[in-house]
Order: sequence, then structure tokens, then C-alpha cells
Amino acid sequence: MKKLIISATAIAAMSISAQAASLIVGFDFSGLAVGAGNLPGNYAGNVSEVTGNGGANSNGTVYWDGSFGSSVVPITGFAAVYQAASISLTSNETLQNGIDTFAAINGTSPKLQGTTINGFGSISDNIIVFEVAQGGQNYENVFVSYAGIASEATTLSWSYSLDGNTYTPVETDNIGTGDSPYTTAFPALDGVSGTFYLSAEYGTVNSGQTISIDNIQIAGDVIVPEPSTYAMIAGLAVLGLAYIRRRR
Repeated sequence: MKKLIISATAIAAMSISAQAASLIVGFDFSGLAVGAGNLPGNYAGNVSEVTGNGGANSNGTVYWDGSFGSSVVPITGFAAVYQAASISLTSNETLQNGIDTFAAINGTSPKLQGTTINGFGSISDNIIVFEVAQGGQNYENVFVSYAGIASEATTLSWSYSLDGNTYTPVETDNIGTGDSPYTTAFPALDGVSGTFYLSAEYGTVNSGQTISIDNIQIAGDVIVPEPSTYAMIAGLAVLGLAYIRRRR
């Protein structure tokens, strides 16, 4: 009987399927006023297949105010600010894997632009952090996809954290001077429950230069037990109960 139960449990564990990619949270910055400068230090996600579209979406927030290891901006001396630039990036308006909900992102919304002020020198290692809730779901193949552009080439380095404190580096994207799409995968987040955090660290941005991102999409494949798995779990419970009664 023990061998039967162990074998059935192993089969049940294997009977897990992943659906097509779902948008956990997206940021198109459409809630910002074009041309607004020195923005407050956070912005709530506004598009999601998990919790729905709309302003102040609770499924994720991006921070640049010191929360969860993010940098406090403006930096001392006002060397850097975030502003809503008037030209939206268009290179990443449609989410990979054809997620329909993200059609809400379009080329008319502003982009989040980090800029240095002439005369204040360059900055580096400026960090923004995305806090991502999973809406009670578990995901695999988690990735972030976004549009990026810089006035002169720089980098954007991605890390992840499960506690908003300790981060593990994953990948560095080279941000060029053309409107281009970028994608970074986070395999270590497969099956993780609860909230996770993605850190994006800017490389050097010289005096008077800018780096901009837009249409940020954090998505993954929902992990869903197949119906046969539920049936098998119920069957195992019955077998286990019968086994216990026989032992008595």
C-alpha cells in the first residue's frame, strides 16, 4: 500500500500545467501629465490580467523613493529627476505571447524619463524597484519586457528579491540610442508564492543626458493543477484514510 501511495503522489505532482502567459502587472504611465517633472517617488501599475485595468492598480508599484532598496530621487543636489517626457516609446506596445489586455498600452502615453541636470555632473547606480503582487496565483517563466532609449548608450541591470531587501543579479541590458524592446527572464521566480521585487539599476548617465523606459510588462505562465490532479489527490486521501483505519 505504501508503494502505491508514493507512486500516485509522484504522478499527481507531475500533473501540473501552465497556461498561456498572463500579464501580472503593466505600467504605461498614462496617468502622468505629459511634461510633468520631478515626479513623486512611486507609480502604481495600471494594467493587469490578474486584477483588471485602471488607475492605482494594486497588483504592483514602481518606486524611486527609497522603498525596497530603490534610490531616493531627486538625488542630493538635484542631480537627477524623473519626469514624464512628451514622446512615448512605441517599440514594445504589444506584449509578447499575444496578451490581449495589454492592448490598453498605446503610443500616446508619456514615458518615464530619468534625466540629469546640466552642470551637476553624472550619476550612476540609480535604482528603481518594482513591487509585484501575484494576486493569489503562482507563475513560471516570469519575465519583464519593456521599451527603452537613452540619449547616449548606457545600461539597465536587473535583479530580483523575495523580501525587498536582498537582491540577486540576473541580467544587464545595453540601452541604446534607438527606441528598442528589451526582455529579461527570471527563472528563479518559477513557482514562487506571494510578492516579489524586481530591481532595475541604471548605468552611468552623464550630465544633461537621459534614459527612458515605457510600456513595462511583468508577466508569466500561470501554474494550474490539471483536473485529474484534483481527482487523484481526493483518491489518495480516501486510500490514506482506509489505510489508517486498517492499521487500527
